[in-house]
Parts: sequence; C-alpha cells; structure tokens
Amino acid sequence: KHLYEDALANDDEYKLRALDDLLDKLCELNLREPVCRKLMQLAERRYGSESTSHAFQIATLAELLRAKGSFDEAEPFYKRATEMIEKLVGSEHHNFATLLNNRALNLHSLGSYAAARRLFERSLHIRELLDGVQSKHVAQSLNNLALVLEAIGEFDDAVACYSRAIDIKTEMLGADDPALATSLINLGALLLQQDNTGQAVAAAQHFERALEICERTYGQNHPVTITAKAWHGNCLKKNGNLAGALVIGR
Repeated sequence: KHLYEDALANDDEYKLRALDDLLDKLCELNLREPVCRKLMQLAERRYGSESTSHAFQIATLAELLRAKGSFDEAEPFYKRATEMIEKLVGSEHHNFATLLNNRALNLHSLGSYAAARRLFERSLHIRELLDGVQSKHVAQSLNNLALVLEAIGEFDDAVACYSRAIDIKTEMLGADDPALATSLINLGALLLQQDNTGQAVAAAQHFERALEICERTYGQNHPVTITAKAWHGNCLKKNGNLAGALVIGR
C-alpha cells in the first residue's frame, strides 16, 4: 500500500510503469486505473498533448476502461486516441489497425453496431494490406466483424467471415490451436440459431471439433471447455440425439 501511494504521489515514470505492469499482471483493474491516469497526465506534461507517448497512454486508459465494462467512459478516450494516432503514425500502421479493432469492440458492447462495423471493416482492410489476406490478425478482424454482422442479422455474411477466419487459423496456427476453438464455437452458435436441420448438423460438427481442441489444450474444467461442452450438448439435444447429449453432459 505504501509503495502504491508513494508512486501515485510522485512523478517517477519508472516506478509508475513498474507498478502499472504489476497491476496489469494481477488483473487489478480498479487499482490500476489511477496509475494509468497519472501516466497519461505525465506523458502530456513531459512529451506534449499531441505526442505519440500521450496518444498511446490515452489508448491504454481506454483499454482499461473497456476491460472494466465502462464502455461509455472508454469511448471518448478511444475516439481521441484514434484521431491522434492516425495523425501521428498514419492510417496504414499495425498499431492504428489494432486501435480501430479495439474501439470497434467497445462500440459493439455499446450496441453501436453500424459504427462498430465500419471500424472492423477498416481495420480488416489495413491488416490485409499490411499482412496479406492470410494472417492471424486478419483472422481476428474477420471473427470480430462476424460478431457485429450476426448482431445486425446479416447471417450469411457472418457465416462467410467466421468460415474464412477458421480457414486462416487452421492454416496459420494449426488444427489444434485454441484460438481456433473460439471461431468454431461462434460459427456453430450462429448456425444453430437458423432453425434449419442441415445447419444444426453442421453446427454439431463445429462444436465437436471445438470441444476436442479445448479438452486437449485446457482440460475438462476450463471455462472455454465447459462452454464448448454446453453448446455441443444443446446442439445434440436439438438434433434429437438425447443419448449423445447426456454423454456430453457428464
């Protein structure tokens, strides 16, 4: 407690950054917020209000607020950081694409789907330009874009994005990578909503594949494994395979 209060009371950037890193590792979001705000103020005083140091510190605070679920409070910080970083490093830059993606996630959480879609699409375009069409960052953008397309009811486009993300992750990361399981669960859940027998059968295959990956990677009791198991069991039940659903539920 003494070290925490001492760091906040002074302008020692080294101590503040060390404390920020520690609190980040400990996931102490509430304790970390005053440290992030102090670092943001310090960057503005030392490097200028239009400096890259200040811009990235604003973005860090926005990320922290989003992690806390303070989406409304995070948005103006995201907006300011986005405008500054585009001006400072240019629009064709990995950091800018990442910031667009993260701001879009925040807007998605706020229910601002049209704005989120525009930013996801822009982030995807930049990542394809910088990394090519086959990269893990492109796959991330596709998965996130699919989330907002699903939210606004554009199911065919969402399925296409999820499917492309799965293909890229399989090729780039391997068939057993845990990142693949998330896209498989998302696609399976979307297909299951379609109230179509053929889609439900396809959904079961995606859930089964996701569950196999999760069990090998995380074990039986990990939250992602439990989620995959629940989806797979519900899907089997919907397909009339009650015995299979009971086995999955054990």
